[in-house]
Amino acid sequence: MKKDKKHILKYKKLKQQVQQEQRRAYCTYIEKMTLDLPTNDPDQSYSNQSKPKKLFSYIKSIRTDNSGVAPLKKEGQLTTDTKQKANILNEQFQSVFTTETASNMPDKGPSPHPMKVTTPEISWHERDPIYSVDFQPGNRKVKRIATTGVDKFIRIWEIKVGGDGKGTVEFISNLKRHTKSVNVCRFSPDGEVLATAGDDSVIVFWKLSDVPVPQNNIFNEDEEDNKENWTPFKMLRGHLEDVYDLCWSADGKRMISGSVDNTAIVWDIVKGEKVALFNDHKSFVQGVAFDPSNEFVATLSTDRSLRIFNLSNDKCLHTVSKMSLPQPATQSSDSPSEIKPKSFKMFHDDTMRSFFRRLTFTQDGEILIVPAGCIECGDKLINSTYMFSRQLLTKPSVYLPSPNKVTVCVRCCPQKFELKKISRQESGSEDQTNNNNLKEWEKYLTMFSLPYRTVFAVGTEDSVLFYDTQQQMPFAHVTNIHYHQISDLAWCLFLYKDWIISLVTMFELFYLQPFSGVYSYTKIGLSPLSQCLNYLSTGKVAQPFSGVYSSTKFALDGFFGSIRQEFALRNCDVSITLCVIGLVGTESAISELRNFGQHFLLKYIKAAEPPDAAYAIIRGGALRAREIYFPYMETRVLTLLRDLLPRTVDYINRWVYTTS
Repeated sequence: MKKDKKHILKYKKLKQQVQQEQRRAYCTYIEKMTLDLPTNDPDQSYSNQSKPKKLFSYIKSIRTDNSGVAPLKKEGQLTTDTKQKANILNEQFQSVFTTETASNMPDKGPSPHPMKVTTPEISWHERDPIYSVDFQPGNRKVKRIATTGVDKFIRIWEIKVGGDGKGTVEFISNLKRHTKSVNVCRFSPDGEVLATAGDDSVIVFWKLSDVPVPQNNIFNEDEEDNKENWTPFKMLRGHLEDVYDLCWSADGKRMISGSVDNTAIVWDIVKGEKVALFNDHKSFVQGVAFDPSNEFVATLSTDRSLRIFNLSNDKCLHTVSKMSLPQPATQSSDSPSEIKPKSFKMFHDDTMRSFFRRLTFTQDGEILIVPAGCIECGDKLINSTYMFSRQLLTKPSVYLPSPNKVTVCVRCCPQKFELKKISRQESGSEDQTNNNNLKEWEKYLTMFSLPYRTVFAVGTEDSVLFYDTQQQMPFAHVTNIHYHQISDLAWCLFLYKDWIISLVTMFELFYLQPFSGVYSYTKIGLSPLSQCLNYLSTGKVAQPFSGVYSSTKFALDGFFGSIRQEFALRNCDVSITLCVIGLVGTESAISELRNFGQHFLLKYIKAAEPPDAAYAIIRGGALRAREIYFPYMETRVLTLLRDLLPRTVDYINRWVYTTS
């Protein structure tokens, strides 16, 4: 008995010492977070800079009430229910609320395709902020959505759409491997792998396991409600600080990550190693985007710059940080000539109230959409979102103003949609091109020369704006559905009653007509080298992805070859000269390249002068040549190799396409 008491006293003493050490470590941790002073010195190491996010996360984690409001008393009764407390506050402050009325608004009748808004509550993140959300792509029986936040967990949910179009969510699985806040989650393009990253500087890859969830597991109480078993199968370590954003490549073989350590890393997912490290930024990298063509990556940082990197040589192609615009006239200016363009920074600095600046490419890679912009117009600062054309990534082609709030994130709908049939002439466009010479889609007004429109959502601090690539004004605006700042958006598509239903983070539903046509520019994603081969040799050398065009050119070769033989049999003195012409810089040819977004190929192919091409054709006919090639070296070399080494030429062509 005395021995047992001795052990009990020893246990209590050790327990008291452990508690004292825990309290001492806790106080040291809080003191370090609150007393570290920020620095603006770019030369100072990132490890010495203050991390306001850690203090914010700590304050949020110790919150004990979901709404942040203490219990309220009404008619002598104490109320703790959130909804009842909200009603009490509404009654108390009703006198200072402005009641909106729709009596002075024009009645345009019911919308043929009304937007439906439902807000399913996801409150399993310990009442902490949710930083990221993503839908699992693909046509699957179970429609899944992943959410992450401050509580270190990744939650998997099933989303269901009822017959009335309303969305509901049901918990599926709880994933835990991270030791700190999880800032981002992104499914792979095929939907088989989920990638997550956070403040622990680690990128974790998850897969759905065929092994059933263990029952009555007393060691993992957090997984007792799981219906699916998601297991981590790979982890990537390379960043030294918090990882803020991730983006997969279109083929799912690579990924780019952005971090607080001022770097962005391109990873080879198959090999599990770094491909490139970009350390050009001077401050936190809060957003990254991977070009669907696997040619560029884009990064956005709190150093107020956007950088475009070339993946072929891992060099920075463009740094976009400043622009200049004519300023509005003032009363003091005597003439317009005195008004000079003013240069200003295009993006917000690190005082912007968000940890994320999530940019994106459209699904065809033709447009880069960048949030967190700001434009100085006189004394005003206008928040904006920039749209960059692939052919001109040095300055924005379009800016979308957001006067009230800063824009934080952008996500594109994976579905293309038909153009709205707005005629260029009806819209008063300055382009008075004869409609008889235009394709059907070219007759309609668009911001970019595309036969379809891409729909995308822009998230501000408190609302979501829906745009398309056919107009500058948003076609929908959703607000007042969240209590805190929006940090991420996600899209998912379901086929429902022959229409496409698009669900965003808050599950807004709206109807649009899907694009059903075939865009002739199908070579998006191919390298400039492979596209140059098409222009120089298609019709004489077999090229992939050019069946329709090649069939007409090979048919002409066979047809005129047969006619030549018939003339020879009949002793008819008529010569036939086949002309193999490369790229000639005529106005129509350059216009066609521009319409299909390929005029950047002029950097790689030198367009021949039209008079030289005409002279070569006339000279060939006068000399009764069997075939002429112009420009000779660019067009003749491949055809000679085709005759001498046909298998080698076919292999080279396939290699160019598969490696681009």
